[in-house]
Amino acid sequence: MKSSEIREMTVVEITKKLEEERVSLFNLSIRKNSTRVGKPHEFKAIRRGIARMETILKQKEVKA
Repeated sequence: MKSSEIREMTVVEITKKLEEERVSLFNLSIRKNSTRVGKPHEFKAIRRGIARMETILKQKEVKA
């Protein structure tokens, strides 16, 4: 998800999407521990997406 797309979202939508991404990362790590992961680059993409959302969320909170 691009930063511009995240900036267009409301705080509630960002929070909801952030929780979904955290659950996705957790499930991916569980799958990694039990079997082989087909796309290991997903870890990096999900972590970066979470960081983007947290950064933009913090900027919106400071702005308000």
